[in-house]
Amino acid sequence: MLCRECGREISDESVFCMFCGTEQDFEETDAESFSEDPGDPSARRRDELAPGEKESELLTSLRDVRKRRFSDPLTISLISLSAVLLVAFLALLFGRPLLDRSNTVTQTTVPSSCVSSDPTRAPVRPDQPAVIFASRQIQLTAGEKYDLKSAFKYDAGVSLRYLSSNPEDIEIDGTGTVIGRKPGSSAVIEVASDDGSYLSETIRIVCLSAEDSELIEETARLNNRSSEFAEIEIGEIRFMPAKRNSDYFWDKTLFYTLEDFVDIENDGRINSYRIDKRKMRETSSGNVIEYEIYRSPTLGIVNKIVSIEYLPDSILEISEYYFENDGMLNFVFVHRDTSYTPSRPAAPNIFGDRYYFRDDVMVKWRTVEAGSGVRDIVIGEKEKSNTQQQYIVTLYSEAEEDARREYDELERKILNRAYSTYVTVLAERETGRIFGSVVDETGSPLENVSVALVATDMNEIELYRTVTDSDGRYTIFVPSGAQRFALFYEAEGFVSVYAHSVDVSRRDVDMHTEPVKMLLVSAKTHSVRMVVADAVEISKVYPEDEFATEMLRISRAEIRLREGVGNVSGNVLQTVYTDLNGVCEAFLPSGAYTAEIIADGYESSRFNLYSYAECAPLRYFLSPTLNKGDFRVVLSWGAEPADLDAHLFTPFSGPESSGEAHIWFRSREDPLGNRLDVDAIKGFGPETVTVSAISEGSYKYYVTDFTHCIVGETFSTAMSRSGALVQVYSENGLIQSFYVPSGGEGVIWEVFEIRGRSVVPIHRYYSSIADKPWWNTDKA
Repeated sequence: MLCRECGREISDESVFCMFCGTEQDFEETDAESFSEDPGDPSARRRDELAPGEKESELLTSLRDVRKRRFSDPLTISLISLSAVLLVAFLALLFGRPLLDRSNTVTQTTVPSSCVSSDPTRAPVRPDQPAVIFASRQIQLTAGEKYDLKSAFKYDAGVSLRYLSSNPEDIEIDGTGTVIGRKPGSSAVIEVASDDGSYLSETIRIVCLSAEDSELIEETARLNNRSSEFAEIEIGEIRFMPAKRNSDYFWDKTLFYTLEDFVDIENDGRINSYRIDKRKMRETSSGNVIEYEIYRSPTLGIVNKIVSIEYLPDSILEISEYYFENDGMLNFVFVHRDTSYTPSRPAAPNIFGDRYYFRDDVMVKWRTVEAGSGVRDIVIGEKEKSNTQQQYIVTLYSEAEEDARREYDELERKILNRAYSTYVTVLAERETGRIFGSVVDETGSPLENVSVALVATDMNEIELYRTVTDSDGRYTIFVPSGAQRFALFYEAEGFVSVYAHSVDVSRRDVDMHTEPVKMLLVSAKTHSVRMVVADAVEISKVYPEDEFATEMLRISRAEIRLREGVGNVSGNVLQTVYTDLNGVCEAFLPSGAYTAEIIADGYESSRFNLYSYAECAPLRYFLSPTLNKGDFRVVLSWGAEPADLDAHLFTPFSGPESSGEAHIWFRSREDPLGNRLDVDAIKGFGPETVTVSAISEGSYKYYVTDFTHCIVGETFSTAMSRSGALVQVYSENGLIQSFYVPSGGEGVIWEVFEIRGRSVVPIHRYYSSIADKPWWNTDKA
């Protein structure tokens, strides 16, 4: 007989339809038992089909008739009561035999179209797909033919039908051959069994444009090159100094206009400059060098390049090159440090060397050393008079021979280093690196996870694919710029994860993503418990529960849950609200989700979360609403290390980076309103810093692992495994999130700077705390 609801053929003895679950009426189940009253215009039989009319349309018509017949409320009530009494009577009369018979029918009655021709293959349930694809997307060039069956990972061996969502641009015939007609187009192909006895599956087809193909080739080139970094040779002598003129003197206009100094007007223009970044490897030494390129906001002229070379023993050599608008070298400051912390540019109290140039001639060499103080050698009287007389100033002509020889060598060396840097670095195409790692629910690294790079601004084409190494890590080089990317993670037996938004700009040469957690495929849903609390205010009374936070709880906070990582605009799967204790609970299938949290009086925020069995309680901290011009930085992390500290260096108010210029646990507030709101010392955070009415200048933000700094364990990996998250808020809400670089040794994380009200990512990691007392000053 036929099911009275879906019209499919079922056993004559079936009580319920195995396809749609509808209870069957034995008297009127078969289509031919419907009304045969010739006066009833709706009564129709198979032999009355109109030319070209399908039998499925007749079945639909019959179902509609039946629905109209039983739409009367009294009739429905009587039928329902009769059905209940009938089922009860049958259960009492036949007992277990009826149940056994029903089960047997359900297990053995399978439509013939579902039976595989392969005798070794077990019958497939109707709720299984007819095919399973080995990939989520196929990319073709215009006119290229592709046999879709070659993408099958599983095939039920039944007759299939194909349907394209965009047949004009992406065509598919009855054999499964796909042709891309229009470059830059895409379509979703649906594949199902002809008789509808299997679930359908879909795959996305993209027809690549010329621009798409070019970007794919460029990304492959970046990732397949023999060297991880482009090479630069800064020691080779290719430029010669100009003829010396004793009348030359240093023009200080550029330097004192760019940099920010106390009591000087019209200075600090560097704060409005755009910063581009590069990372290269020096050919002779093999050292990695980072470059910060400062371009004027209107014309894009490069006036400054900072070179940060990583020397052995955790030492940095920092060279700051200043160039006139025409590219002529003006000034160079070279010094060494263990971490790149702010200082007044070339301040006389900072050890190092200064080189002053005019028309490719070095007019002065200044050294600042411990013990010997400041020493100057100048080429003529005009530069001597141009130099502050409190220092020891020696004319080149009066210097000892060894000093003159050293001066000559340095003039050639510095001039060549400056111009080699200028020419090579600016010629190198902007590239960025995405660093990431993948772990399982226990935090153990997962090897051989497939990671695909997707260009979200270009029809979501797949640019490159790699796999994680034995430590669960991966690196992908990308052409940087305005392009936005996504990452897709998949592994056999695990729930796939889609990371929606990975922005790599010219300001972010190294992009560190949050470690992705891959969870085993499971049909179960899991309880995810969360607490939402204030990032600034500590509560006087708080519940003693599993969340263990002293921060003020936020009730009635709305949490919108979306599928995937970094999903800010997709469909909301579930919405939950916190109770009076700021606690809520969601029940979610295994996988990755994004939580958008909204609460009155607070800036909205976003966090990534994972649902799995035994997942730990989650803590989220919200920033209270900010005034115009204010910024707030909120640091949170896991249980270990117990104490991470925030350090904010503000625009300099004195010659050193201390006192009012440095916000930390020993100097929690300054007269300008910059303050450390919360200093958490028991894990999880928050560690909150507020910047009040941000002014011109550079603000630099660091995180230190105080737990290991204080005991001298500077090569600890604890902070890199802490899940530390830094979120930056303005009056416009959450503007940027930073995740601690995973798997690195070190106790200092240089996170970002705010320059000209713009957040500039940095992501440097240090393992040396020498000569910086604030990193490990005791809190006792």
